[in-house]
Amino acid sequence: MAYDRYAAICHPLRYTIIMNLCLCVLLVMVSMSISIVFSLLHSVMVLHLSFCRALEIPHFFCELTHFTKLTCSDTLFLNILVYISS
Repeated sequence: MAYDRYAAICHPLRYTIIMNLCLCVLLVMVSMSISIVFSLLHSVMVLHLSFCRALEIPHFFCELTHFTKLTCSDTLFLNILVYISS
C-alpha cells in the first residue's frame, strides 16, 4: 500500500502503467508469503516450549507473550526472534 501511494503521489500520470495487475498480484503474494512464514516460525517456536503444568490462559486471544510468561523453559531465543521479526 505504501508503494501504491508513492506511485500515485509522485507519478500520477504514469500510475496505471506502474500499478498494473501483475505488480498488484506480486505485492499481495509477497506480503502473504512473508506473513505466513513469520506466523509458522512463531508457531513452531511455541511448540518447542515446555510448560510446567497444565495452565489455562485467562484471555480469549492467545498472544505469544502470554505463552512465554507461562513457560518453564528458556525463552531467550524466542524473545530475540520476536524482536528481530518486529
